[in-house]
Amino acid sequence: MTRATLDRYNIVDLEDVAAEIAEQVRVLDGLVRYRFGDNAELMGAWASARNVLGPFKPKGEPGAGGSQTPKAA
Repeated sequence: MTRATLDRYNIVDLEDVAAEIAEQVRVLDGLVRYRFGDNAELMGAWASARNVLGPFKPKGEPGAGGSQTPKAA
């Protein structure tokens, strides 16, 4: 894509925002590791929370998991 196309759809701005969010998560990761590094349960929860996968669907879309009961693992 050309810079003009990226600017047209504000993709450059989104990339800047994503980079800033990633930096904030890295800072938060350091703080969490420092404060809770000796607590395996909390560190496991943090590892899970910081590795959320996307893309996300709004609640109104089919397959978003609204009122469906999750299947047992």
